[in-house]
Amino acid sequence: MINYRNGLLLSIASAILLLISLYWVPWFIFLSFIPLFFACYKSNHTFKYGFATGFLFGAGLIYWVLAVDAPIRGWLWLGALFLFTYFGLIFGFSMWLSSRIKRFYLIPIIWTSVEFFRGLSSELGFPWGSMGYMLMPYLKFVQFAEFIGLPGITFFILLINTLLFYAIKKRNLRYMYTAIIIILGVWLQGIIAFKKNSQITNNKSQIKIGVIQPNISPETKRGHNLDYRLSTLYELSKEAKDCDLIVWPESSIPGYFNLGNLETRIRKLVDSLDTPILMGGARLALDKKPARSYNSCFLVVPHEKVKKIYDKIYLVPFSEHLPFVKLFPTIQKLHFGQGNFSQGEEYKVFELNINHGKSQTTKFSTLICFESIFSRVSRKFVRNEAQFLVNITDDCWFGRTPGPYQHAQQAILRAIEYRIPLVRCGNTGISYFVEPSGKVESATNIFTRRVITRRITIKNIPCNNKSGRSLTFYAKWGDWFAWLCIGVLFFVIAIPKILKIRAFHK
Repeated sequence: MINYRNGLLLSIASAILLLISLYWVPWFIFLSFIPLFFACYKSNHTFKYGFATGFLFGAGLIYWVLAVDAPIRGWLWLGALFLFTYFGLIFGFSMWLSSRIKRFYLIPIIWTSVEFFRGLSSELGFPWGSMGYMLMPYLKFVQFAEFIGLPGITFFILLINTLLFYAIKKRNLRYMYTAIIIILGVWLQGIIAFKKNSQITNNKSQIKIGVIQPNISPETKRGHNLDYRLSTLYELSKEAKDCDLIVWPESSIPGYFNLGNLETRIRKLVDSLDTPILMGGARLALDKKPARSYNSCFLVVPHEKVKKIYDKIYLVPFSEHLPFVKLFPTIQKLHFGQGNFSQGEEYKVFELNINHGKSQTTKFSTLICFESIFSRVSRKFVRNEAQFLVNITDDCWFGRTPGPYQHAQQAILRAIEYRIPLVRCGNTGISYFVEPSGKVESATNIFTRRVITRRITIKNIPCNNKSGRSLTFYAKWGDWFAWLCIGVLFFVIAIPKILKIRAFHK
């Protein structure tokens, strides 16, 4: 058994390997957990070792939250410490549970189950930094997400780590050969799937989309420079010629969309461009008592009233709202500098009319910022017949840190899971187009003013609202694999206890 000091050193080594795989050498993820496993194997300090690894990894993963210019800096530091601790608890609990049930080889199932629960809640869910996202630089290794989603990729990573750990621990090469066979199998499947889902040129099933990256600074946003912001967006939009849809980023509209004469001004701009524009902004629901504000997006169609609105459902905890405020209304009195948005209630699917020689309709949905990292949000849109996804965001608050890059990378997986195109529009970047294979096209740099246009292929654009589009296995059955892991874990824990109870009564 490894002594406590060496166990901590091994835990730190795992955290360092995880950060190396995150920022420099992604394939290190297949080795990153091995030192931690050695520390925890038959140890009495599994929670401590796991916590140390998770805390250090969390600090290296999201240290950039401290770059946000919050009004109360003390609360920001406390919030960052809470997030680092959160990762420590996730790692610590996973390793403790593996020792508690005395089946170390079940770590892939345990980790997948615990990580899955991280993203279940719309109030407090936070799947940022899930292990499955660490393989996104290698698109060939994540193609099977169309069958088992993000939890399946996490399971794959932990399985390879576990097999290699046992190969070293037991000095048995059969574990290593098994790991190699699994890796090759996933890679070969990925090559086939990537090629199959690459963009197919078919003018009859394509629409042209323009993405506007205005690069409006946080200082300008705080100044509420309405005229400057609208004129900038308008002039850039004129460069997106002959588009079926133009996309503006999250919070591109200053103030509340439905108050004053802002909506009228927006409609005039859209009418003059004669192109539908999807734009992000806030709205105030005056029909609610008390009135509620929403982080929303609006599809503004030329010469029509604005009726197509989606209100963000998965809000950023402690930034856009305080969790569980509906259950505990008194916590609304607390103020940490956070927003006070209400959660949306409808998974809205927009209909977009296009004209390719005959009237056609295609459907799409919008992921506002943080929602792009939740597989289950996109799944509800896709099952409601969305044929492509649009992610609008504003990451300017995080500056030139890894934050915007991590956010952009995680969103790509949604295209693979559902085999539909994804369009991303960021205020300061990163903006891009994603093919159903996960291949990124026309990606922009951060903090640059850009206009990018591209035709995306929509499978089976419906005429007369009839679509023959087929769903992926994951779209049909959702997180079946994650629930299977949870079921296996439950029986492994419950059955011994049931047998003990029966033996006692006999």
